[in-house]
Amino acid sequence: MGIMSNNNQPGILVGSRFRTAEFFRGPANQQLSRLQRETTEFILVIGGLYKVTVDDVNGRPLRICAQAGDVILWPAGIRETDESVTGHPLRCIRVYLDWPHRPADLPFLVRDNDHILNLLADRLLMLSHDPFHLTGRGDEANAYLAAMVTEFMELARRFSGDLPSQVMRYTEEHMPERIRLSDLARHVGLEKNHFGRKYRQLTGRTPMQDVLRQKATCAKHILLSKPDATLHYIARSVGVRDVSKVSRLLSRYAGVSARDIRRSTRAKRYASSG
Repeated sequence: MGIMSNNNQPGILVGSRFRTAEFFRGPANQQLSRLQRETTEFILVIGGLYKVTVDDVNGRPLRICAQAGDVILWPAGIRETDESVTGHPLRCIRVYLDWPHRPADLPFLVRDNDHILNLLADRLLMLSHDPFHLTGRGDEANAYLAAMVTEFMELARRFSGDLPSQVMRYTEEHMPERIRLSDLARHVGLEKNHFGRKYRQLTGRTPMQDVLRQKATCAKHILLSKPDATLHYIARSVGVRDVSKVSRLLSRYAGVSARDIRRSTRAKRYASSG
């Protein structure tokens, strides 16, 4: 059974067929394993850590670290190096499928925030090992798989047109924290490198440039409302390591120094009181 894209154009048929599913538990100690996947595979992480290195479309090594709630999609033929983490053995559901027309622009990783993919994978796992469900199991399994493929594609594309506002909201909600690119990518449900490229295509800027610009704006507003606030206080408030970085942020992204803001604010207060 296959599924068609929304506009049903024959040239973009997205066919998929279920093979089997299994529960997998990785080793408890640190190990490296190198392999080449023979079939397309979903890996739904339900516990532990999954660290893997693959080559991206440009042949450069791409490192992925997935945890519970993440879903990996490996195309057939990909070469990878898996690394188990001591004390954090991987627990996952592996769903094997044929997908000859898999879209090339899909990311490797999405975040299953609504647990829809997990529920579908659970059903496929049950169908694979239920001896009383043999009759008609193939059609039923392919129906669940079609829903799983559709959901993965939706998660991969859902935020593509709304990434700047997603980043802005996340930065505002986590302003006192140190924000990393991996944090933003996980929040929007995209693999880190794919997220960075997509964001730059949309805005002409990197995600971290916009995060730093927003932190600089926040630092400026703090100084405008509290001109006597120390740079140490401001650094803690906007989640940067030291006072020197606060000064650099203000200079680069706000075009003004802390001293100039204080001087201007105090001058205005003095003029209004006189």
